[in-house]
Amino acid sequence: MKDFLINIKSTQYFPANDNRDSIEMTSVGKLNYDENGYSIVYDESDAIGAGGVKTSLQVLNDSLVILNRSGSVDGRLVVENHKRNSCIYSVPEGTLSIGIYGKSVESDMTENGGRLFLSYTIDAQSNLISENTVEITVKEVKQ
Repeated sequence: MKDFLINIKSTQYFPANDNRDSIEMTSVGKLNYDENGYSIVYDESDAIGAGGVKTSLQVLNDSLVILNRSGSVDGRLVVENHKRNSCIYSVPEGTLSIGIYGKSVESDMTENGGRLFLSYTIDAQSNLISENTVEITVKEVKQ
């Protein structure tokens, strides 16, 4: 199985205090295709405070993304075009029940790499917490 260089750029906007936060990280991971779509699997970085967390993104029919995290943070987030999904997210401080509304899922991924873009909001008890974008580029590591 081939290794891929996975670059993640994430931006969060918190309207309550008009604050914007951006994170960028790069990791080596795997890109797997099957009859249902594709998945991207990588380890999070200590540099962003998420060491020991394995992330898996399943992309189904280019409009639905399921993000699973396991390790020091556990959670399953579902981002689906124009739909709100209820999700559970566990961090060391406790468990959160949040809503994820998928504004946009765009993908041009092939078996050799490509790009995945997500735009979504996070709410708790129907109160908007943040507006988020994530851009993931995947490139094959040349031997």
